[in-house]
Amino acid sequence: MGIALVVALFLLGLQFGVLFVSAMVVFLVMSAIATQAGKRRKQKLRLYEKSRGIRNVVANGLAPLIMATVFYVTAARGMGMLELLAVIGFMGSVAAITSDKFASEIGVLGPKPRMLVTMKKVDRGTSGGVSYVGIAASAAASIVISLMVLPYAGTLAQLAGSIEGFAAVASIALGGFLGNIIDSALGYYEEKGIGNKFSTNFICSISGAVLAMIIYLAL
Repeated sequence: MGIALVVALFLLGLQFGVLFVSAMVVFLVMSAIATQAGKRRKQKLRLYEKSRGIRNVVANGLAPLIMATVFYVTAARGMGMLELLAVIGFMGSVAAITSDKFASEIGVLGPKPRMLVTMKKVDRGTSGGVSYVGIAASAAASIVISLMVLPYAGTLAQLAGSIEGFAAVASIALGGFLGNIIDSALGYYEEKGIGNKFSTNFICSISGAVLAMIIYLAL
């Protein structure tokens, strides 16, 4: 499943195929590092989860795949600005899932979290719970993914006539981070039986994509 996703992203990405695949690889590597961080403490808290199923792959990979498809379709029609937005949307979705991963895996190592919606203290590992450690980690993760677009600034400029590297990086970083915040907000309802981890993860990633594109247009 994972190999098929990588091949699809490479083919759909055309001149950005390497960027698309590299972003997903970095996500996987960073996720593995975040998962292993504080392993013993997580095991004591019964929050260590190494294996990931197909549903997890789909939840995290669906939005990037959608954005890669949008890029391919717009590129086939020479729709410069829309191609640019699709690339930013793709990176925003990857930034969001990376941000979410760091928020959950690193956040549990910090102080007792608070439910984002109510701000009441909750147990570590509770969906919707946030801590300053998790927020800082999620922001840093989103920034790392956003910086990957810088080497492609020149290629992106050819699509829209001009592009500021800062605008691209800022929109991806902020869009990805806000996608994670939306994930945390939805976690509150997930705890109440409304939605599940699959739907929450997908909304997180697609929100990161959409917000990144909107922020870029605003900048």
